[in-house]
Amino acid sequence: MKIGVAAPVSLRMLAAHFPGELLPIGYEFAPMATWIEQLISRGHQVVVFTHCQGITDGQTFTSSNLTIHIARQRANHRARDFYAHERGELQRFMLADRCDIIHAHWTYEFAMAALDSGIPTLVTAHDAPLQVLRYSPDPYRFVRLLMAISVACRAKHMTAVSNYLAEQYRHSLLYRSEVSVIPNAVPEEAFQFGQWRLEHPHDGPFTIACVLIGFKGRKNGPAAIEAFAKLRLRIPDARLLLFGGEYAPGAEAEHWACSRNLQSGIEFCGRTQYCDLLFRLSREVDVLLHPSREESFCMAAAEAMALGLPVIAGKNAGALPELIQHEISGLLVDIHSSAEMALALERLERSPELRAQIGYSAHISARKCYSLTHVFDLYEQLYGQIC
Repeated sequence: MKIGVAAPVSLRMLAAHFPGELLPIGYEFAPMATWIEQLISRGHQVVVFTHCQGITDGQTFTSSNLTIHIARQRANHRARDFYAHERGELQRFMLADRCDIIHAHWTYEFAMAALDSGIPTLVTAHDAPLQVLRYSPDPYRFVRLLMAISVACRAKHMTAVSNYLAEQYRHSLLYRSEVSVIPNAVPEEAFQFGQWRLEHPHDGPFTIACVLIGFKGRKNGPAAIEAFAKLRLRIPDARLLLFGGEYAPGAEAEHWACSRNLQSGIEFCGRTQYCDLLFRLSREVDVLLHPSREESFCMAAAEAMALGLPVIAGKNAGALPELIQHEISGLLVDIHSSAEMALALERLERSPELRAQIGYSAHISARKCYSLTHVFDLYEQLYGQIC
């Protein structure tokens, strides 16, 4: 099958298919490159439709089983015309290189371009734009909400990465057809690191990790730092590793913590390459703390489960209660209470046996629900039905 993938893609992660070529960077977003590699490994011809800043004109790279079409993305004011230029360039590539089906990820410019092309399209929703606007109320997020509503009104075939998100589209964004729920897939490397970790439990100081894109608002990073500070009063040698752009040395999170004298025991790790992140989580960490107020799926939690790490997350935080079974694959708490998060952390610190039990159950659950094999079997069935 010739499958188009319209999505933000980390292009350099696909460079091995184009020896001697220098691909633009594209997006710093690992999952879509993994997605494309999986389709190729299953014998499909894959055509990628994406865009990138910093190029003056559209570019195309072709190998035996992968073609990448890259549209130019404007640096500013894209939302003022609902990404009209980017959508037009993507659609031009789609019509020139027709596929049996286009799988458009996210309900914004990629999905709009695919629907405009008239080619059979499957749209996958990855976030809840109304909830995003709630926590980030600005004109850009409002435009994105309008784009998502437009896609929901036009799309014939849609999947969502969680039941929570499917309900958002059915009840809040006017989608009237059936939404198939297919979760995100966790790369095989996470399960391999997890198998090693289960066989070699961490025996150093009790170490917590947070992996977050964003600090305040929806991601609720300050609450995690406050919870850790409370934990340190009872467990002085505990450590906290903070991963993500806003958690780099000297960035927003460190300034916030230092201004309140809460930085003790914290390593501000910043943005970290995916394999390096998996390595550190599997070797150094006992628990993943995820303080986010709302998630439509949460790759960080799913990957932590694959690593055999207990996850502490919000009991009302969007899709997180779907991923995590309380007391079985993690602990669900009130993430608005730093004291409650600290008590959950202390409970896991005091009981290595409970940590091991929950970590093992989390690993098994993630393998069953989020493996590449399971997720892509579901998508291949859906591609066949649509075509």
